Amino acid sequence: MLLTYLIASHSLLTYHQGSAQVEIPVHNRRASIILEMIEKGQLSRIEGLKADDARGCVIAPGTPSEVADVQQLVRLFDVARKRLSVKLDINSPQDKETYSVSAKIYNNDAWKSTFGESGLQLTIAPRINADGTVTTFLNMQEKGQPELSFVYRMKTGTTHTFIMSSDPKNPLSVDKQGTAPSLTSPAVTIQIEG
Repeated sequence: MLLTYLIASHSLLTYHQGSAQVEIPVHNRRASIILEMIEKGQLSRIEGLKADDARGCVIAPGTPSEVADVQQLVRLFDVARKRLSVKLDINSPQDKETYSVSAKIYNNDAWKSTFGESGLQLTIAPRINADGTVTTFLNMQEKGQPELSFVYRMKTGTTHTFIMSSDPKNPLSVDKQGTAPSLTSPAVTIQIEG
């Protein structure tokens, strides 16, 4: 029994040249992402930090005080990312095609897809703001047409329609009621739930 305890303890805490090497568990993110955040911000004074994605841990060599600092940083960054439910309705009257798509997108991640014969490429990247609104980065491009990029702030639970236009002065218009008028160009209706 004692031998089993010592072996298990050894895998978590290995003494090396007067300092400890501790595996700090990571629960919500990839360990290498957490390590990258720590290193990018130059937040640790410990050299030789490592990440083990397969085991889900950051390995910290150092004194107990240094390891405690890294444990605190891991707790700070190891937070489950929020997801947004996004409902898209794509209507392309010229192609006589309509699509409805629902997706769960992580905060600050991009979702991309291509639709129909027109080759409508759509990229959406939502970001949750401190006030509960969502800033939506929208990129649309139809085959043979210029790319349209748009940033729009909306409240969760509201619906907005974005209409592509061939007018170079106003290539994209917004209908805040969520109902598209008679269309000749593709339209994307977006509804986001927090």
